[in-house]
Amino acid sequence: MQYKPQHNAFESPLFEYYRVQEFIKEEKNRLLLMKKKFDSNPEYHSAKGISASGLKKIYKTTVTDFLTDRVQKSKAMEFGSAVHIKLLEPENYSKDVYVMPKIDKRTSTGKTEAEIHRKKAIGKIVIDTDEQALIDEIVSVTEKNPDIQYYLQGDRELSHYGRFKGVSARCRPDIINYDKKFIADVKTCQNPHPYAFRSDVYKWAYHLQASFYCDFTGIPIENFRFICINARFVKNQHAERVPLASVSLIQLNSELMEAGRVAYTKAIENWKFYKDTGVCPGYIWDNIDDDNSLII
Repeated sequence: MQYKPQHNAFESPLFEYYRVQEFIKEEKNRLLLMKKKFDSNPEYHSAKGISASGLKKIYKTTVTDFLTDRVQKSKAMEFGSAVHIKLLEPENYSKDVYVMPKIDKRTSTGKTEAEIHRKKAIGKIVIDTDEQALIDEIVSVTEKNPDIQYYLQGDRELSHYGRFKGVSARCRPDIINYDKKFIADVKTCQNPHPYAFRSDVYKWAYHLQASFYCDFTGIPIENFRFICINARFVKNQHAERVPLASVSLIQLNSELMEAGRVAYTKAIENWKFYKDTGVCPGYIWDNIDDDNSLII
């Protein structure tokens, strides 16, 4: 079944003026009622309310896929989480991340040592010594970049809970600075070049996330930044294997941010339709026939 939003055809300059004024008033009240708190990852992810991750899943697939999704973290996702903690919550790094040393498991001593480390790593993100070297290089590069350092200043991992467009919602920006009115999000990626990251934006619906974060928290939409990071090993002039990190600060243009607004609005409409009716809509698509077939 496809959900088709209904639009009011009545339009006039006076009606639009009062509509905008009422919207501004409602937004002010909504933001005043929003709850903000520093809570743990388990507390945030178990809380009620649709998040940017949920909206991206609905937008790219369906409500059914979102409801039945069971995220299994890949090695790359674990590495990305470790980078986030090191940059945003360094005080928690040793508590949340375990660096597994290289151990020769072919011997009984090695097997015993490996088992000791395995038990120590339970409940933590596990990375190897090579990945730790990459993370150290990332920290070194970001510390030398004043633009990146500017966008790392603010409230980190501050959870927001409230109502948005008729549904219960939540978000947790990597960095939000209410004084300077910006949001920054750290992304580990294959290639931080703008051309390559633009493809990632479409692939992973990052524009939806950026627009949703800004509109939900009241931050100007033009003040969202991605801190894009890639780290890898290369050989230097002496043929030695060394870590190399690249970082770029990326802003989405106004067209992409507006497309993100359209995307999250459609996802919310489908989510609200499900919450109101119990019926899961199908794919989000612009061209739908009267018989609910998707025209391609």
